Amino acid sequence: MRWQDKASCAGKDTNTFFEIYEENPQLRHTVDNVCKTCPVRRTCFEEGWRQKSWGVWGGMYLVDGDWHNEWNDHKTDRDWFSTWSSLNLLEVEDVSS
Repeated sequence: MRWQDKASCAGKDTNTFFEIYEENPQLRHTVDNVCKTCPVRRTCFEEGWRQKSWGVWGGMYLVDGDWHNEWNDHKTDRDWFSTWSSLNLLEVEDVSS
């Protein structure tokens, strides 16, 4: 099974994590909450970063693999702490099974 199949967003409209996220600021917290509980959040973020992608990856909006101020500016200090803690401190998920 691929890591994408284990993601909390599996089966959701992928545009929600790209164009729709950019266009609808009210939706951003909802998307963040999907990512917040995702079992493969760190793997997702690493994939977006490594591939120099854009869109939401692991709860962080990236442009060319770097976090983007404008589409992450809705996050509170607590959101940032939670996001960075989960992306940096969680053990790497076993995505081989």
